[in-house]
Amino acid sequence: MFKYSDRTQLVQEPAEGLMKLLKTAGRIPGIKPTLFNEEFSATNFIPCTNSLSRAIKNKYFASKDLGVLVLKYTESKTPSNHDSDTRSRPDYTMAFEKNWEGDRISWPLIELVGEKASAGDNEPDLKNLTYLHYLMTARPDLNVVLGFLTTSTGITFYVAVQGTSPTRHSTIAWGAKDLPQMMFAFIYRLYRPGAWDKRNWSRDRAKVSRQRTLGPCTGTFQIRLKTLVGQKIFSRGWRSEYSSNPFQTRTHVLVNVHSDITIDGKRVTVIKDQLCKNTRFTEKEIYDQIHGDGPVPGAAQPVFYAKSQVSDSRTRHITGLHEYGRRILTVKTVDEMLRTVYDVLELLRYLRFKRDVLHRDISVGNILIVDSREVPRPPKSGERKHQDLCFVKHLLDEQYDQHDTQVLLIDFNHGEHVTAKTGADHPRKEQTGTPGFMARAVENRGYLPGPEEVRAIPPIPDAPHSYRKKHPERWADYPPPPSNAPPDFWDPMNPPDSDNYLWRREVDHDSEAVFWVFLYWAVGAQPVGSKSKDELDPMCWTGFTGSWKARNSLLLGAATLQFVHSSLQPLLPLVRRLALILSADRSWLRDGDRRKHPAYIGEALQRVILDFLIRNKDEAFMKLEIDVENRRTPGKLYELHQKELQKRKLESDSQNDNTTKKPRLDGPETNDVPEVQAVQEAQSEPFGGPYPWENPSNNFLKEDEEHEEDEAIDDEDDEEPHDEGENAPEVDDVFE
Repeated sequence: MFKYSDRTQLVQEPAEGLMKLLKTAGRIPGIKPTLFNEEFSATNFIPCTNSLSRAIKNKYFASKDLGVLVLKYTESKTPSNHDSDTRSRPDYTMAFEKNWEGDRISWPLIELVGEKASAGDNEPDLKNLTYLHYLMTARPDLNVVLGFLTTSTGITFYVAVQGTSPTRHSTIAWGAKDLPQMMFAFIYRLYRPGAWDKRNWSRDRAKVSRQRTLGPCTGTFQIRLKTLVGQKIFSRGWRSEYSSNPFQTRTHVLVNVHSDITIDGKRVTVIKDQLCKNTRFTEKEIYDQIHGDGPVPGAAQPVFYAKSQVSDSRTRHITGLHEYGRRILTVKTVDEMLRTVYDVLELLRYLRFKRDVLHRDISVGNILIVDSREVPRPPKSGERKHQDLCFVKHLLDEQYDQHDTQVLLIDFNHGEHVTAKTGADHPRKEQTGTPGFMARAVENRGYLPGPEEVRAIPPIPDAPHSYRKKHPERWADYPPPPSNAPPDFWDPMNPPDSDNYLWRREVDHDSEAVFWVFLYWAVGAQPVGSKSKDELDPMCWTGFTGSWKARNSLLLGAATLQFVHSSLQPLLPLVRRLALILSADRSWLRDGDRRKHPAYIGEALQRVILDFLIRNKDEAFMKLEIDVENRRTPGKLYELHQKELQKRKLESDSQNDNTTKKPRLDGPETNDVPEVQAVQEAQSEPFGGPYPWENPSNNFLKEDEEHEEDEAIDDEDDEEPHDEGENAPEVDDVFE
């Protein structure tokens, strides 16, 4: 389970500051003694909160159909249906009465989370921050989530804003005169999120009668927007498949395989919603470049785009995609995994040298498998597009089309069009990617230092006949040395002159990332039903959590480390051979050496993998059904691994402009900017604004009558006008 471990993610606000933040979403009336006059304490907190909630409901929102908000103590109950499968259990959970099933609740139906401090617990505030993380990732329809922490002396209120760190909080003692008003404001804001509600996303409701009465929310979402070319979209039944980085580059991926959205004959089955820092290229620009000469097989194909400028530095992008696939970690056999790895390498090579595109974020989250896809058919006349692209299925059996693949490569929002925007006014960001999978040189921001001892440079590998037949030019570019040729060596006493060799991010770094994805799968793979519970060398997991030097140690130790389960021992020689190819940095090679070309690493890996597939096609271990969730490290090492990845992910996010993501399996990226600097910058602006909902220009779609603001506040005793709120626009974060 992901946990926060750094209190720089939190900042203390005075109560009046937090109240001002609450009012940015819309006006909040003052609490009246006639409405509520009970006194909150540590012993009556839940009944008092529910009493106040019911009073607010009856006074201001009597016509709302969801009923009253109810707070429950849920310490022993784990909320369900989070896309991360988290097992975290908030002590307090608040949700609409109709959405509760006894004491059970689903994450997408939760409105507020909280923690009750207990004796000996030194990190209740960080636990609460973790719950807020999960709540925001479960609710794509909200810009802001709320929570609180109770202690024996008082209550701390938390306001967590999307794309903003640190989270702001304020503590008020039990019995303080301003406590009822703050609690009133929190509950009121839950009933009426105002500008905090993302209007283009909303939760689906069940129709419970013939009169279409809206019942409890279902945990799925509906979307309303207008695309960049003016298409209006409204669709229900979208389920959260993936979410990440709620307080940085917030990302939501929602799926509906039965979607009713069809544009230009293509059904939209995936919608990606991401809050990005403004970067050199948008994902739309990269996709346009990829598919500019016709759809490239294996690369995700967008069907629509929409975007909203949230601030000077932030843009919200929504992309509709045609195909949906399962994650690469669900691959069930060695044979299928090696075919997948080969095809990803082939696609990366083609994109770089034929479409001038680098992906720059290869990870377990960005490679999907499509089980049912229309088989490509060659054109009946004319020249075939993308004829230099050939996937492994055709090389293993020529009856299959060369474009036939199960691979679906997604998430090009860190991609680069290498021949565009090359001037000084478009600075490159070389260190992008998912830590734990990015190439070592990328994490190091330059060449890998040469070893202190003499070391052999691995020779160019041979290639199978089918490869040579299909790719004669590649074969000619990288011929293997004669069998009697002496090996090349790195000599620290006579290194090549690389001072004038400009280092930059290239396709060989993406190829190395593919190897780390494969190794991650292989380390966790165990045959289904296997009685053997091999103890895994802890270094095999912890190597993914450290710096690039830790993963470099994995490569150097490949000859002795037992990476794979005993039933998969025949796979070990392949792992070691691939590791050997990556053991030498191209900066160690002299000018004129063919292995110095960025295409070489992918080329060498492909040749070795194809040869292994052919030689072992009839071996039983190739078809063993794999369960990648069973084989874990001894004790809690795997949990520590995940926690360390998340910690380092937060550190890298605070530094980089939208350069890392995917908290589910992320890892390290170096951080030149201390987190305290980010906190000081946030504290210099007392209320953290301007917030996304305070920008009148970031409208996506004007609301129809059925989605207008809640009815005006019915408060005869309140003399103030019922406006939309302090500094809040008429409509927030809605597609225009």
